[in-house]
Amino acid sequence: GYCSPVCCDDDIEETCYSTYTGRAESCALISEGGCACPDGEMKCDSLGGYCAKICCNHFTEETCFSPITGEAESCAIIADGGCPCPDGEKKCGATDGHAGHCAKVC
Repeated sequence: GYCSPVCCDDDIEETCYSTYTGRAESCALISEGGCACPDGEMKCDSLGGYCAKICCNHFTEETCFSPITGEAESCAIIADGGCPCPDGEKKCGATDGHAGHCAKVC
């Protein structure tokens, strides 16, 4: 198989990458939570999940993004309508389990 300077067992380990260079630098056991997250982020989706500043439950919540930075900033319950729309827009296409999207005209 293919092997780079860091060779992890994909069945039980996660390959950890440098936040500075983006290169593989170590392995971490998935059973122990996988790779550490950068400062200010947390592990989402438990074992071997991904790192983010905010972890929403994707079955019941929608991730709300800043209109200025584009970064995730909060979670909103889908059953309550999900994330608020920017001024001048309204929710369109909402269904059970999907909060819909914001648009000026639906």
